[in-house]
Amino acid sequence: MSARFSCRSLQIRLGLVLLSGLLANPLWALSRDDIQRKVEYAHLLVNVSEQARRIADSDNAEARKLRRQAEQQVQQASSALEKGDLEAAARAVNEAFRLYTLAAQMVPDPKLLEQRQREEYAHLLSQVFAFEAWTKDNKGSASIAWIREVVDKAQGLAIVGYREEANRILNDALNRMIDEVSRSLEAKTITYDLDFDTPEDEYRYELRRNKDYVRLIPIAIGQRQPSENVRKLIERLTRQASELRAQAERLFERGQVKQAIKTMEQSTEKLQRALKMLGVH
Repeated sequence: MSARFSCRSLQIRLGLVLLSGLLANPLWALSRDDIQRKVEYAHLLVNVSEQARRIADSDNAEARKLRRQAEQQVQQASSALEKGDLEAAARAVNEAFRLYTLAAQMVPDPKLLEQRQREEYAHLLSQVFAFEAWTKDNKGSASIAWIREVVDKAQGLAIVGYREEANRILNDALNRMIDEVSRSLEAKTITYDLDFDTPEDEYRYELRRNKDYVRLIPIAIGQRQPSENVRKLIERLTRQASELRAQAERLFERGQVKQAIKTMEQSTEKLQRALKMLGVH
């Protein structure tokens, strides 16, 4: 068995022991053997692991500083353990893990980072293409040309490996698209001097506008990533909007067109509130 394989195997075994100990035992409940295993694992993690070498060789001065501080905490933990001060040893090794975790977050594994960037790029590009298809039906050739220019630039960067920059461009473009579509839909409400031949035409117009908002909200949620509490409020508003839209459709089928229009507008107002909660104005 090679030394590298033995080290990696030991890290895995110690990691499992450490994890179970951290989750199940307060400091005072840990035995000397428990703390000894934690200190040994911390030493391997902070000084020997590939990740530790990557941090030490990185250009991130703050990450290198945090790793050195973690190393010092491991040394303090080892010294305290030799003196029989189990509580001090446990506190020092826990602080070592905290500091090292912060350092590791600043210098991610390049392979994992590349994978995340690839996944983000595919997700963002699919959203932009969805907007492009939508824009063809709603805004005209000028917007299409702008979106196509953004896509071409992002794809060119991605091809040569600059996915982080490509993702930034697509992300900025999506934010702009969401805001533009929202303002466009809002403008349709403000400039309400539209000339409808019949109330039925007005109802169909309001229905199309409502459906546009319905399509916009999940894209905005995916892009803006709201908190769980905000997401729940948005879900409530969209559920209320759906109920009002169904009510409006029933009214329209019964021939109560004016009431159907009013109810559909109420549904759209719920969707507008949901978008504002997402920061879309």
